[in-house]
Amino acid sequence: MNTIKQGMSLLLALAMLLALGTTALAASASAPKTITVRAVEDHFTSKAHDEEWSFLYSDEYFAESGYEFRQDLASMTLGLAMASFTSRDAINEGDHQTENRNFVDLCRQIGFSDPQCNEDMKKPTTKESIGVNCAYRKRPDGSTLVALGIRGDVYRSEWGGNLLVGAEGPHQNWALCRDKALSFLKEYLAKEGITGRIKLWTTGYSRSGAVSNLVAGKLDDGYDLGNGATLAPEDLYCYTFECPRGAVTSEVQDKKYDNIHNVLNENDIITYVCPSQWGMARYGKDYLYPSKRTAGADYAALSEAAKEKLREIPDEVFDRYWPDSYKGLLGAPDNQRELYDRIMTALTTSFVTSRQDYADNVQMILSDAVNVWYSRLDKDVSLSDALKAFATRVQDNAGTVMAALVTGQGEAVLGQYLAESLRDENITTYDYAQMKQALHVLSERMGRMAKAYPVETVNLLLNFINIIAAHDVASNIIWIYTMPDGYLAAHSEYSWQ
Repeated sequence: MNTIKQGMSLLLALAMLLALGTTALAASASAPKTITVRAVEDHFTSKAHDEEWSFLYSDEYFAESGYEFRQDLASMTLGLAMASFTSRDAINEGDHQTENRNFVDLCRQIGFSDPQCNEDMKKPTTKESIGVNCAYRKRPDGSTLVALGIRGDVYRSEWGGNLLVGAEGPHQNWALCRDKALSFLKEYLAKEGITGRIKLWTTGYSRSGAVSNLVAGKLDDGYDLGNGATLAPEDLYCYTFECPRGAVTSEVQDKKYDNIHNVLNENDIITYVCPSQWGMARYGKDYLYPSKRTAGADYAALSEAAKEKLREIPDEVFDRYWPDSYKGLLGAPDNQRELYDRIMTALTTSFVTSRQDYADNVQMILSDAVNVWYSRLDKDVSLSDALKAFATRVQDNAGTVMAALVTGQGEAVLGQYLAESLRDENITTYDYAQMKQALHVLSERMGRMAKAYPVETVNLLLNFINIIAAHDVASNIIWIYTMPDGYLAAHSEYSWQ
């Protein structure tokens, strides 16, 4: 009898050891893995190149419903968004065929198969192009996790498309790019023979954040991926960064879109475009990085930690930028969110009189001028230095620019600053006629705004570089690296409320 009891005890002990071992292995398998993302950050200088950033990846991020916001997944998704940028090193080498090399490298590290990109990712850009990357990984539950990374930086001529809003409906250019991205995703699934249940991990930054937001909205509305692939709403994991407003407000007000998570900096003016005054918003929910307005008494400690991280990042426009460097003058509000709300009102009532006015008389002129500039960045990256110099001249001479706008001399003054900035970089060949036309329209309409909204206009000029810099990738990196866990979930809202 004792022998039987001893044998049973040994078997029980063995079973417990095996169970503990299995648990340990499972814990080890699900522990986040440190991966390295290569991406450009210092792109406002002719010395731009890809740099390395560390993020944590785990398959467990996708075990919960996509409706559950996870800050750890948000962090890793910023890495995916950055890896989906065009490689600056590929540009420097003149190798368009490997512009997606950083996405491919990320997929290798996290075990995703067959990374591919669309044709737009491998050739010179246009206003209508959009770089799209896909890869997949089989999961133990039988589903297939598909990564969809859309290019959101180093996209050169695509910048001109940002200004093509159209007179009605969702943003005209971004809706076109949404349809391109969905078509490529559908083609990729068919080509790889991916059927059945899929989980979709999608992201974008800035322009591609808007495109990704529209992609996710259409998927939530029941877009058919074809080929027997099925995507349930809870299996959609969409995280965008610094996402502009590209959707129609009346079409986004449904909780079914809450699997779309927009992580953004309220000090970034791009997140206020297109204006809410035109009835524009984002699908899903917004999650706000720390700011003086949202963080209150905690902001000093949060910003100090972020500043420490900022010092590790090579300078670009950040040698002049930190969000709390903004000081509202002449009766302007003490926080940038309220200032931007007032600037958007000024722009939509005096710079243009309506969205139709913008579409008919402004968008194509500005889009063509921007395209002249950005289309050259493949070969002449010194244009970025010239742009930084121009922005610096405008901010340093805000009073002069303001007076010139009010007196009708804005075109002459801004034209002088632009010419000096180009000359400083030895840039002598450019389409001056196109630039002149844009400066004329810009100066005339900014003059109207300066007269009707002097406080908003002068504060826009005085903080010009700060405002531009707040959109930079580094502002996301420092917050995503240093925020306490749970911060974003505690600071959320809807863009349409």
